[in-house]
Amino acid sequence: QGLLDPDELHSTEKADAMQHLLQHILKISRSLLTAYGLYKVSPGSRFGHLTKRRAAPTMGDGAEDCSPVDAGLITAAASQNPQHTNNGNTTATGNAWLPPDLDEETPLALRHPVKVKNLRFSRRKTSGMIQKILELRKSRSTLAKPFADFMLDHLPEYVTREAAVEFAINIYASVRRFSDEPDFLAYLMLLQGKLSDKVIKDNMTLCTELLQSFDGMNKLKDGSKTVTKTQFWQGLRSMLPNKDPERLEHIVRCCLPNGHHNHIVDVRCLLLDDPYVFSPVVFALRVQHLEESLELSERLEQVIRGCVTSGQSSVTYEKVEEAFQNDVELQPLVQDSEIAQAFGATVSALKPTSEETVDRLIELMKNGHVFRLQFSPILEQRQQST
Repeated sequence: QGLLDPDELHSTEKADAMQHLLQHILKISRSLLTAYGLYKVSPGSRFGHLTKRRAAPTMGDGAEDCSPVDAGLITAAASQNPQHTNNGNTTATGNAWLPPDLDEETPLALRHPVKVKNLRFSRRKTSGMIQKILELRKSRSTLAKPFADFMLDHLPEYVTREAAVEFAINIYASVRRFSDEPDFLAYLMLLQGKLSDKVIKDNMTLCTELLQSFDGMNKLKDGSKTVTKTQFWQGLRSMLPNKDPERLEHIVRCCLPNGHHNHIVDVRCLLLDDPYVFSPVVFALRVQHLEESLELSERLEQVIRGCVTSGQSSVTYEKVEEAFQNDVELQPLVQDSEIAQAFGATVSALKPTSEETVDRLIELMKNGHVFRLQFSPILEQRQQST
């Protein structure tokens, strides 16, 4: 028996069957492909704990208005499978409450000692709200404020002041629920204050930019979409020159199709960043980019906080510059102009006694160009060329 007979006349029954079939295909393929991505990227990864969760959330998490939930572009019927709550535990679908959350990694403003009404936000609604808030954060003053705190002040207009905290808690819970996917893992790092707006934006466009760069390479100028595995590896290495060789080798060894080094692969399939059809290469590149950025972000914060003693809330330019000059890893990466920009001045106008609060300085340094230059220089090159 065929799944669908194309010779049958159009009918509401046929349309319903097609919708259910499409939902089924998308749900299963999404879960399967995400599982491959998680498995391939997990060895040695600090995000390896994701493999201990389910491969991917089902597409049927109920929406806040009790209507079927979209998982991006397609609306799916309510699932009967368990779903993960914001702390990683499973509860029955239809649970009307989020359990208390006092986790240390949860932003302070979003912790709650009592249960909170579950608004059951969809992927698309969650992503859409976060992207709109990201677009509002462009000036130095907005970037200096932690994203979670800024979000609380810039929720949709229809959210009342009394409901703002509950609404924001649900955004965070939704991000946690879907955080085994690259987009939502990036959002989680953003909300927890571990990565900056700029890193998140770069992460979301990384593979698209790599694909465009491959298209511009001589070997693809004839319109061909294929290269050998060796050419693909050489292309990645040239476009990501600062990438850890072991991480790149892991992608080539574990994420590419089987075959010898001259085996032909389709570049546009390997680097297609599609929310429904995850390429293991895309998954690994994006998760590794978040990993690499997180390591540098933590190092920057450690150095800056090391400039002050307990109880101090401000730091001088003199101490910060000296700390970076004495750090073997960061000294060649952090330029004087980066530090000056974080202090809100030009290099020539900076004085040794210039001061900035520690927390504000850390937020601004995390939004510097050092991350793009180090981990996605192709984005910086393309921006300069345009």
